[in-house]
Amino acid sequence: MLREKGRKRRLEKNGLNLTGERIFWMDVVRFVAILLVVFTHAHCWAGLRDIAGDRTHDIIITSLFFSVDRWGVVLFLMLSGALMFTKQMQCPFGFRWHRIFQFIALTPFWSVITNISFYIMKQDKSLWEAIRMGIIQNNVLWGGDTGEATHLWYMFLIILFYVALPFLAAMIKNLSCKEVGLYVCWSLFLFILPSLYHWGGTISQTTFLDRLFKDFFSMGLSYFFVGWLACQDTCVSRWLT
Repeated sequence: MLREKGRKRRLEKNGLNLTGERIFWMDVVRFVAILLVVFTHAHCWAGLRDIAGDRTHDIIITSLFFSVDRWGVVLFLMLSGALMFTKQMQCPFGFRWHRIFQFIALTPFWSVITNISFYIMKQDKSLWEAIRMGIIQNNVLWGGDTGEATHLWYMFLIILFYVALPFLAAMIKNLSCKEVGLYVCWSLFLFILPSLYHWGGTISQTTFLDRLFKDFFSMGLSYFFVGWLACQDTCVSRWLT
C-alpha cells in the first residue's frame, strides 16, 4: 500500500497521473487528434490532395487544410511519448515484445487485406488473383510495399519507437529537461537543414544530408520527447523561469 502511494505521488509530481483514472485533458487532445485525422482523409478523398495540380483554385484552401490537419498525427505522437515514457520509466529495463510482435503481424496483414480489396474493386481482378497479388506484392515483410494501404506508414514509426523505448526512457530519466529540450531543438534544426541546403533547387536531392536526417531520428522521435516534456510540471516551470 505504501509503495503504491509513493508511486502515485511520484507520477503526480511529474504532472501525469497513470494510476488508472482517466485524464480529461488527454481525452480532449485524443478527440481533437481523431477529428483531424478523419478530416485529412475526408478532404484527400474529396480531391483536394495535390496543390500543384491543375485545380489551381484549390491551392489556398488545400494549403490551409494540410496546415491544420497535419497536427492530428503530431498530437498522437506527443500523447504516445507522454504515456509510454512515463510508464517505461516506472518499470525495469525491458522490451514490450507483445506489442512489437503484434504490430509486426498486423502491419502486413492489413496491407494484404487492403490491397486485395483494391485489386478486386478497382482493377476487377478475380478473388484468387487478388489474393496472390496482395500476398506477393504487398506483404511488406520479404517484398513489396503497402500499396494502397498508405495509412500504415504510421505503424513503422510506432514499431521503431517500441523497439527503442527502453533505451530512450533510460536516457531521458538521467537527463535534465533542458538537455532533452536541447535534443529536440537540434533535431528541428537537422530536419529543416536539407531544405535550406537545397534552397533554389541547384543541388541534387540525393545528398548526404538527405540520407541522414529522415523520419524516426528527426522530428518523428522529437514529437515523443515534446509530449513527455509537456507533461512534466517541473520541466515546464524551469523552461519558463
